[in-house]
Amino acid sequence: MLKNEDTENEVSNYQNLSFFKKSKNVLSTFIIAASAISFYLSSSLSTQFGVTNEELLYGIIINLILSIFIYLNHRWAMIVFCLFYIGDKILLLVNGDGSPISPIIFGVIVTALSYASYRVADQLKKQSVK
Repeated sequence: MLKNEDTENEVSNYQNLSFFKKSKNVLSTFIIAASAISFYLSSSLSTQFGVTNEELLYGIIINLILSIFIYLNHRWAMIVFCLFYIGDKILLLVNGDGSPISPIIFGVIVTALSYASYRVADQLKKQSVK
């Protein structure tokens, strides 16, 4: 999780940071990688969790669209993605589908990445308003 000084360092050096040094880019990359893995595993996911390929494809498209807005530093997209992702993992836990360990781990990762991205985007927005 980002500390205040980590956030301030990222904000102050934002223009000079490489791609993976920016929180929003790490979150966007995570979304793209998770979407690619879901698409690759779509046949096994549909049989294991009872999700149709169309539902899975709609979810992937929504996540990729949110990823574009996250890349553009839209704070609302960070919140929406985090809520959708956590909601999906909670549904997996409630239904008892699979091991509870991976949804918890990935839920924590997404929450931390979203929170860090949101803090940096919020600070950048505050700087641009001044």
